[in-house]
Amino acid sequence: MLYRCLCLVSLLLLPAAGAQAQLTLVRATVGSGATNATGGTLALRGTVGQGVTGPVTGGSLTNGQGFWYVVGSSTGGAALALNLRLWLEGPYDGSAAAMAVNLSGVLPETDPYLATETVPSGFFTDNDTGQRVVDWVLLQLRSGDPQNPPMTVEAERAALLLDDGAVVEADGSGDVLFPNLASGSYYVVVRQRNHLAVMSASAINFGAGAGSHDFTGGNAYGTNAQKSLGGSTFGLVAGDADGDGDVFNNDLIDYWLVQAGSSGYQSADFDLDGDVFNNDLVDYWLVNAGRSTTVPPP
Repeated sequence: MLYRCLCLVSLLLLPAAGAQAQLTLVRATVGSGATNATGGTLALRGTVGQGVTGPVTGGSLTNGQGFWYVVGSSTGGAALALNLRLWLEGPYDGSAAAMAVNLSGVLPETDPYLATETVPSGFFTDNDTGQRVVDWVLLQLRSGDPQNPPMTVEAERAALLLDDGAVVEADGSGDVLFPNLASGSYYVVVRQRNHLAVMSASAINFGAGAGSHDFTGGNAYGTNAQKSLGGSTFGLVAGDADGDGDVFNNDLIDYWLVQAGSSGYQSADFDLDGDVFNNDLVDYWLVNAGRSTTVPPP
């Protein structure tokens, strides 16, 4: 049954005559045909689960959450792939050059931003990749001139941030895909629930269907957009408990004071250790008070 499923996916994605190649995201449930496919040559798209070999150009498919995920070439249904890295000031450990993972037992299985991405029950505690998740983040691809806002949010998706700074799909796989988006150049914006948002210093070229950006080197839009974590390493600024783009009195009065002494998935837990204590106030809010995001309005 599995082999027949893969054959069917391959047949449905034969290259269309004269097609101009663009990346497209294709999903096919086990035992059924591909959906949202318009034809093309399959390539590897890794996801969480057991890898198998099937009759597809590019090698292997991987089973993730009941789906076969494939990236192919097509004239329609374009998907842009974003390879992204970043640090968060709160959980960053300079000696390990990694972020601490302490929220596995309390991370919500549905993203807290758009409520459109969901992981299976137990993913954060039982899955090897899930156990490396620091928190959810929200990604945006924007067009327009940041010097003359508003900018246009062309696409946005919630994704998972791993301890090594990589941002991955909600199933734990690699580059985050933005389906049905034309190739071109876009600014990349990252939002996190209690750190200040950042945007790439310039538009990222997705002309080949894929783009990449590394915020850990400080390449962000605006002056002092991130926090120096030592040397040439930078991270998103902690302390914005209400996510309004400022580290200000309301983050202290309405959030830290209310949540102090509590545990769990709390917005005033700036170091993401699962507890709201004095260190969240002293080491993060007090140090960063008065700072604001440099991301222009959408």
